[in-house]
Amino acid sequence: MSGRRTIVPIGDTAKKFGRTTASGKGSGVVVTNGTQSGSSAPRKPSGGTSPAKQASGGASAQPYDTDTAAGRGALRRRYAEDGDPLVAARDYTTGGGYSGAVRWDGESVTIGGVPIEPEYVIDGTAYVPRSEADTAIDEMEERNGIIGAEGVRDMWDERYGGLRDDVLYDVIGREAFSYDPEDDPVYDAYRRMYRREADDALMRVLNENNTSITGASGAVLSEALADRDLYLDRMTDMIPELAADAYSRYEGETERLLDTLDAASEIGGEYYDRLYQSDRDAYSDLIEAGEREREERQRIAENNRNAQNDSYDNALAQQELERGEVDLRYYGDMAEQELRRAVLENDISEHEYYQSLIESAMDSAERRGFFIPGDEAALPWLAAYRSGGGYSLSPYAAAAQRELMLQLARQGMMGS
Repeated sequence: MSGRRTIVPIGDTAKKFGRTTASGKGSGVVVTNGTQSGSSAPRKPSGGTSPAKQASGGASAQPYDTDTAAGRGALRRRYAEDGDPLVAARDYTTGGGYSGAVRWDGESVTIGGVPIEPEYVIDGTAYVPRSEADTAIDEMEERNGIIGAEGVRDMWDERYGGLRDDVLYDVIGREAFSYDPEDDPVYDAYRRMYRREADDALMRVLNENNTSITGASGAVLSEALADRDLYLDRMTDMIPELAADAYSRYEGETERLLDTLDAASEIGGEYYDRLYQSDRDAYSDLIEAGEREREERQRIAENNRNAQNDSYDNALAQQELERGEVDLRYYGDMAEQELRRAVLENDISEHEYYQSLIESAMDSAERRGFFIPGDEAALPWLAAYRSGGGYSLSPYAAAAQRELMLQLARQGMMGS
């Protein structure tokens, strides 16, 4: 029998929930690393005023400088002395089983939607009084229908704990089996029956011999007493059988109690499992909701980043396009300038060539002292002289004419 019984329906299953309360349901007392904390702890030291806002020593005291390590250390010691140590909000809440319940908006930290103003933030970690974190977690649990392992056990105990304890007491408290026929009502009934039959047997022998117990002969009396003892012996022979029957009844009662305990354990266990699963479902819903919110925030942030990147890429592409257009105009202008320069240089070269012909013809005329018809190839204006009476110019006149022609050529006034 002992190998198939489940006496208590709760066990390791109840320990799966990380954050448990140390006192009754709804107490909000949290067991963390062997220490208790709860809503009974002071929310704020110094009469409800944060030490970060007010240091000890009166109204004129300066607040703690949380920008320095020394100031933060002094603040932590102050809270610890008042029994309400500062905790890292996210680490503390995650350690209690709520990994997705903490949010930070740049000014306050929220635990399960409950805002808490941190005493200070360092390296992205917000530090808050433990009592405020516990209160926020309790409010979150109550709002989301989460009772925790302790609450599940309390509800189970309220419904099935009394029945279990009563039956368990009856099983454990049963005395060891012993048999005393004097205390057995069945034996007493048999004893009365066999005594009547023994007395009847005695009287039957006496009546058959027409005598009484006082007047019977020794032989008759011996026969009557023998018949009487026969029935009394039968009564004694019944004791082992009655003892076995009594033990069977004892075992039957024990079996009945254990069956009752089994039934209570099974029903209570099913009730506990339903409560626990419902609590876990509520917890999972909370975590999933937090995860969906986190994913939505990430999606929005990713979309914003993508939009910013697209805007940057578009602006960069526009800049590249505009730079290309500027470069195209620049190189087009440069090409046009090069073409104009080439044309100008060609004009200059051509002008210099013709100028050299003019200078050569003039030099020759000056040396000779007059012009000849061959000079007209370089000096077209000589034709006018020829039509007016020939080329009879003195060398000095030719030199003066040469200077005049050179000036006209420089000014672009000489005809072709």
